[in-house]
Amino acid sequence: MMQFKNLIEFQKQFSTELKCIKYLEKLRWNNKPVCPRCKSNKKTYKFTKIGLYACGSCRREFGIRKGTIFEDSPLALTKWFMAFYFEISSPKAISSIQLSKEIGTTQKTAWFVQQRVRWALDNKTIEKMEGDIEVDETYVGGKESNKHQNKRKMYSQGGNHKMVVVGVLQRQKQLAMKYINKTNIKNIKPILDKYIDFDNSNLFTDESPVYKGYKRETTNHSKGEYVKGKAHTNGIEGTFGLFKRRIYGIHHQITNKHINKYINSFVFYYNNKSLEIAERFDVAMNMMFGKQLTYAKLTA
Repeated sequence: MMQFKNLIEFQKQFSTELKCIKYLEKLRWNNKPVCPRCKSNKKTYKFTKIGLYACGSCRREFGIRKGTIFEDSPLALTKWFMAFYFEISSPKAISSIQLSKEIGTTQKTAWFVQQRVRWALDNKTIEKMEGDIEVDETYVGGKESNKHQNKRKMYSQGGNHKMVVVGVLQRQKQLAMKYINKTNIKNIKPILDKYIDFDNSNLFTDESPVYKGYKRETTNHSKGEYVKGKAHTNGIEGTFGLFKRRIYGIHHQITNKHINKYINSFVFYYNNKSLEIAERFDVAMNMMFGKQLTYAKLTA
């Protein structure tokens, strides 16, 4: 597909709406448009207006945006593509305020674009992990001491009143993270069962009792023990640190309603960071097809 190594080259590759449409035609259909209704590509006609087609089988019109997260959006594809680039090109991504300045929209529009992108980046195809697996949980949210007195909550020590994120890290390979509303085995077990092949894995956790039913090796942080042979959770804890720097440094605050979208974006970057940016862009764009998120659904 396209070849670019930095923002300047990216802007040259996608400087016009026509270039963006041709890229999508190649990526999505290999230049043979497929009707999203009847799935036929035998008789497809192109209109003079770029990105608009007619199906000779069912005689319906359809556009390049149909069946994607771009559907019904009046925003130019050049701006959508720029938003994609900023979201996947660095570990910290970009704030909606900064993005609005970069693509010339309101902050509200930029935020909606980003949330659509993050929602679509949910990778449901992460393979079951084998080998050395680290599992831990972290807590995301501001300190009660930083809040106004009338907004502070009782019993706020530790992770109380914060969002809980569970992380599963296959050392040197891939990452999975999910938000849960409470730290207990009922919420954590489905995540571990989904992502870990226990028959071919070595599970490493801290001393938390929520992992008690699993065969595992642990370290006791309360006693100052952080590494015991191969047993440690330093990898997943370091990954949590990167995630929190993205949240606190760029976005400042998020809610439990949208936290999984921010997790999607971070996990996508982490699992694809070894790819060249152009290849990573192709992978991300391929995840935009067959999905649609309306503003009403996003804010419901």
